[in-house]
Amino acid sequence: MDKNGKKPSDHLAELILQMRFGEAIAHAEIEKIIGVARGEKRYYGIVAQAKRRLMEAGYFLEAVRGDGYRIIPPDEVTAVAVKHYVRGGRQISRGNKMLTYAPTEAMSVEGRRTYDEVAEKAQRLNAGVAGTVTELSLLTRRRHPFTLALEKE
Repeated sequence: MDKNGKKPSDHLAELILQMRFGEAIAHAEIEKIIGVARGEKRYYGIVAQAKRRLMEAGYFLEAVRGDGYRIIPPDEVTAVAVKHYVRGGRQISRGNKMLTYAPTEAMSVEGRRTYDEVAEKAQRLNAGVAGTVTELSLLTRRRHPFTLALEKE
């Protein structure tokens, strides 16, 4: 904190809130603002705190590999959000594969009971996520399922 009681993340967020959508801020500039070198663990913690504060103000940052961060323009926010959902879906898919190929015959009675409960819930979750990802994908292409049905008539 500085002498006014502000955290480095507050300083960073305030500066970014003065920028325009689509603009980028370099790691070197962030280092100067927060007083922490990029390679330090604390650097990413401060940036994460600033990102949370910015999100509440409708500003979203995306990493620009090797350069810094870019403020996502409003018209791109939905597409970036869908990418996060899809990425989460891939993680769920990996978990599903682990459950599919789990060595259930080698599990204890308690382990198998837990496996059966989790596998049943995972199956329901997978079905729901698959449908949601498809719907979100259609919506971001501005082709809602209802629109598709009307086009067929």
